[in-house]
Parts: sequence; structure tokens; C-alpha cells
Amino acid sequence: MWTPDADLQRQGARLLPVLPEPWAAALAGRSPGLDLLPLAEGLASFLPDPGRGPDLERTVLLLLLLLLAQAEGHVGLPLETGPDSLLAGYAAAFRADPVELAALARSQALAPLRGAPGSGRPLILDQDALYAQRLHQAETGLAEAVRIRLRQPAHTLPEPDPAVLEGPDPLNPDQALALRRALAAPLTLVTGGPGTGKTSIVVAILRQARRQGLPLAAMALAAPTGKAANRMAESMQAALSRLPAADPMDAELQTGGPVPATLHRLLGYQGGGGFRHGADQPLPAELVIVDESSMVDLVLMERLLRSVRPGARLVLLGDAQQLPSVEPGSVFQDLAAALPERVVRLQHSYRMDHPEGRPVLQAARKLALELPGDLFQAPDPLYPGALGEPLPGVSFLDGGHDLVRRFLLDWFHREVERIGEPEPFLLPIQHTHLQEDGRWPSGEAARLRHLFGHYRTARILCPLREGAGPRRAEGINALLHREASRVRDRGLARTLAFSLGEPVMVTRNDYARGLFNGDQGIVLKVARDGGPARLEVVFQTPEGLRAFAVAPLLQSLELAYALTVHKAQGSEYDRVAIVLPEEDGPFLTREILYTALTRARSRVTILGSEAAIRAAAARSQRRYSGLPGRLVLFPQESP
Repeated sequence: MWTPDADLQRQGARLLPVLPEPWAAALAGRSPGLDLLPLAEGLASFLPDPGRGPDLERTVLLLLLLLLAQAEGHVGLPLETGPDSLLAGYAAAFRADPVELAALARSQALAPLRGAPGSGRPLILDQDALYAQRLHQAETGLAEAVRIRLRQPAHTLPEPDPAVLEGPDPLNPDQALALRRALAAPLTLVTGGPGTGKTSIVVAILRQARRQGLPLAAMALAAPTGKAANRMAESMQAALSRLPAADPMDAELQTGGPVPATLHRLLGYQGGGGFRHGADQPLPAELVIVDESSMVDLVLMERLLRSVRPGARLVLLGDAQQLPSVEPGSVFQDLAAALPERVVRLQHSYRMDHPEGRPVLQAARKLALELPGDLFQAPDPLYPGALGEPLPGVSFLDGGHDLVRRFLLDWFHREVERIGEPEPFLLPIQHTHLQEDGRWPSGEAARLRHLFGHYRTARILCPLREGAGPRRAEGINALLHREASRVRDRGLARTLAFSLGEPVMVTRNDYARGLFNGDQGIVLKVARDGGPARLEVVFQTPEGLRAFAVAPLLQSLELAYALTVHKAQGSEYDRVAIVLPEEDGPFLTREILYTALTRARSRVTILGSEAAIRAAAARSQRRYSGLPGRLVLFPQESP
């Protein structure tokens, strides 16, 4: 397969003598922006005659817009030129004519790079959209894998065991339908908002499958990130622990049930884009359940569908209203929209039964129903808060950088440094945690779990990561790190990269250590087998508490007092602060607000103006994908 990044880096061509001024302005507000220009020029240099002057600029711009669309999550660049089209929006930002760009994409001038599906050219023209070959192959491959899966016969199964329907939490009719579909159909999608009981369905599926004779070894659980897999494991164990101890099959699940893994680990990722499992070597599991499926990108979902053996059952759970994946595609949303007969929608949220969670849920529902104006109206309206007054529900604080800084420092001392009973915050973080023969004594394990539980109570979320100010995740982390150093590292001649007790996040996959991008840990003192204490990062994983020396990980860690909303997917906290940037832009969307809000169980404070909240709530993040059009062509039968 043609690999554009590697080939273009080797080519290294620069064609434009001067960067056009409108391009510089348009790229400055996007990330990535200018970094894409050399790739576009390198790709254009493969043409035998890319032209000169306006022709050269148009050619490079078309390729730049394709790369930009891909970087912003679109699978391809549709060539429709209407006033509300994606191409028209891009063209307007770069002061170009969308009709000319669309004509160029279809013209013979681009033919050496562009071909029809199956041509093997680096660019593919299909469904009147321009694709990079890799994403076109993933989209068509996923559509074919779905078609094959939909043709598999459904399993004929007895009615679920009443004990499964009744506990540990009684299943409502929608949940019971999801249970039946999951065990009968070759493909089932379960979508629901916060608190709709998706974990209860997972536990019920496993219990019923075991009662129908499926061995534990034939069940596989997965999530897109280590954090989401860990949360899935914790939620399941909490539910299983509430079951009566009488049933031996439930006891088996409690002590030896399937452990959720990351999708990369489940599929046997081998680095360089390769996986052990695929159509030629399918997963051995007969039942595969994937949580947080809205986070799964197009390429990974295509690999998953090809890796599940034909007779197995695949269950995808998620929230179709959440942000789509970081990488291109909005696969879960596309599948849910195109395959309604395969979808079970959970309507009842159990958070509505609790007064603390109701205002957060009401705000999320108003966003999901695309009613941005109702956010500030009864029931449970967003209301203007005041600094230093943590009130229940959803409030907002409108002010400049100084107010945001004061809020963040107050948050640090109120939410981070007050761990509560049974001891002050500084005691557990200054404690030397002992490990013996690779194991944590029960007291040490309990202390560590208490710390992790503390950091799951509250978190700061931002739409944007990069930047030094107090409205970006990087700037907030730097501010709170300075405050932590002032409080905890007194007397040191230099500032440490990380202070004791600080939350950190892994930024790149580390297969040797089994750490993955997005995994979160805490910096602590650890002494092994009677040796000296050293600074280590402790991670809470589905396999247990694991610790690694800080020094070798320095290039792969960043502070995590504040997370981007994307990185927070798969997590839940009691309280959340959402810090909006001062400037408006396409990155502020309804999906960003919805996802950030639904990370909270009881309280949200938004740092931003009413106008900014209204603007974000009214803007939807629509990604181009040809997948729905490919799927609606397939005949569907009710499972």
C-alpha cells in the first residue's frame, strides 16, 4: 500500500515560493495547521506537471484541504459546492473558489495521483468525494465486514434466567431487550446517555451467556483506552459484588471472569500499524463486548469487525451523542444511524432518580435534543455562579484570566489537596509505599486505591490542549504544578518535573511496559523489597496496581490536573470544571459540551460566558463519512 507520510517525508519537496496570506491566517487557527503544508506540497510534487502560479496554488490547496479534513476527523473531502458544504466552508476560509477546487479534483490534471476504487492510487475518487487511499480502504472494508456480519444467522436462545433479569439491578424493558439481542444477533449496538445502565447490561450478558454454557474463556471484553477498560472492570466488579453468593456461575465470574482489555491489546497490536488478529486469524472469543464504542475510529473498527469470527456475537456499547473518535470517522454514530434494526436505545437514566445528578442530566438532555436556548430555562437551568461558592447543579462563571486563575487555585486547594477522612492529603502522598516480591501488602494497596478514588472525584476539562494561558489544559497543568511545587517542594533549589502526589497521563503507547496513550497514574514514593525509596508512577489497571520509575517515562508523561474533553472520555467524576477558551471557533461544539457535562455525576462549573455556551451548544460537529451511504444499500432483517 502507498504510505503517504513516509513517502512524502522522503520526497521533501517544497513547491510554493511564498505562503499565500489567506492560507497563513486560515491555518493559524487550526491544529494541525501549517504542519500539513509540506505534506500537501510533497504530494503535489508527485504530479508530472503540477503547474505554476494559480494552477500550482489550486493543486496544493486541494491536497492541503484533503489533509486538513482528515486531520479534523472527516474520512474524505466531499466535492459538493453548495453554500453549506464542507468544501465551501474550507474554500471560504482560504479565499478560494469551491467550484474550481471540485473541478480540479475530478480533472485529468490530478489523474496521476487519483484513481477509482481498487486502483491503488494514493487518492481515490468515490461517491463524489476525494479520499486518501488508506481511509477509503478502511471505509469500504468496514462496510464489507458489516455486510458479512449481517448475513450471519441469529442464534436461537431460550428466555433469560429470571435471576439474571432481576439482579444485581433489575433490568428495565430496554435493558432486557438489549440482553436478548446481544445473545442472539451477530451484531448489536446499545446506545444510551449517562446513567442508563450500560454496565448492568454487560454483567447480565455475561451471566446469561455462562448459564447457556459459554465458557469464560470464550468471552472477551474491551474498550478503546486503558482508562475506559479499567472503569469497565471496576463497574462490573462493583455490580457482581452485589450478587448473592449462592450461584456458582456468578462466583466464577467474580473470581475468574474476563478482564477488560484495550482494543489494541485484544487485537494483538504489534507496532507499525500491524495486528495479530484479522480475517485470517480471528479472535477465539465467541462473544465480544466493546464499551465506549463512540471513541473507536474507522481504521480500528474495521480491524475489529474483521477479527471477530463469523459465528461469534459482537456487542458495541456507547453513547451516540458523545464526541466521535480523535482519529477520522464517527463510526458508532454512523452504524447506529444506518442500522436501526440492530440498535437498542436506552431511554431511562437512573441519575434522574437522584436530586444531585438531575440538573447535569437535564442539561445533557437539552443538548442531545438540540435545544441550546433551553439550557438557561427551567427545569434545572444553568445559572451564574460565584467564585468560592461550589453550588450543586450546573453553573457558569463569566470573567477574564484573573478570575479563571483564582478559580483554578481555589479548585487546587479545595478539590485536590483536601482528600478528607481518614487523613490529610499530604500524609498519603508523602508516604513511602512498600512493594514485596512484586506485590502490594493489603494496607498499601488500600492506601493506593484510596488515592486513586480521590482523584476520581473531580477533574478540570478543556476543549483545547495546547497553550500557556489558564484556559488550555497545558497552561492549567503548569499553573497547578507551580502551586503544588510551592506547597510540597519547599527548600528545593530547582523545580521538579513532577511533584509527589501529582496526577500524570501517558502520552504515547509503550508496549514493553504495557502502558497506553491516555493511561493515568500518580507520582509517589515506592520502595521495593526493602530497598531505598524512589520516585515512581503508580497506575491502576484492570490487572492491578503497577508501578514504574519516573525517569525512563519522562518523555511519555504529562500532568493531568486538567484533561482535554477527548482524553476524559470513558471517565466519570463527581464534580467537573469545564474551562472554555476565550475565542469562539469550530472546536466549540454541542458534542464537546455534552461529553464534558456527562463526565460529571453531580456538579459542573463552566468557566465561560453565557454567549460562549450558547454558541457552542448551537454548533454541531458533523463529520463527512461515506459509510452510511454504503450501509443503507445492504438489506436488513430484524434480529
